[in-house]
Amino acid sequence: MIKKYSDTIDKIDEELSAKKNKDISDEKEIKRINESFDKLQESIYKEFFKNDFDKLEKIITKHTAKIKDIEINNRFGNLDITKGDWEESVQIEMCIDYIKEYPFFPQVMSLEELKEYNFKNEDFGLRVTHLGNADHSDPIADIRPTIEKKEFMIESKDEAYKYFNELLKKNILD
Repeated sequence: MIKKYSDTIDKIDEELSAKKNKDISDEKEIKRINESFDKLQESIYKEFFKNDFDKLEKIITKHTAKIKDIEINNRFGNLDITKGDWEESVQIEMCIDYIKEYPFFPQVMSLEELKEYNFKNEDFGLRVTHLGNADHSDPIADIRPTIEKKEFMIESKDEAYKYFNELLKKNILD
């Protein structure tokens, strides 16, 4: 005798519900891991670099006040100085970053990939970069070629500041 309703339909519903619930659970876990990564990076910035970046910003502002076409930005663990205009410019950037792996974009990783990481203070540091002229062809953001780049662990931050100063003197204050 043929049943009026198939048990298979109920099983399909259970399978789809289980998959949906797992996807939601995975998304929540990915979000939690990314938020913990961001909080760790922010706490490292505040503990080790914020006061230095703020002081550097004031010093650079003082020493570039009479130079035309200088823009200084100090936000979210990123200090950059740009000299030039829209058509031709140079930029020196110092930012706190996950130095252990580059480039590192946890926002686009799967849950399985993220679970392989155990983020620690020692994995972060400063990346100091001399960037070339901006390419305005990308509709989302300007792209600048990297001319020089060095990475420094937290305990070597004074070396990072010295390198940043060298690049500043050579490429912005020239």
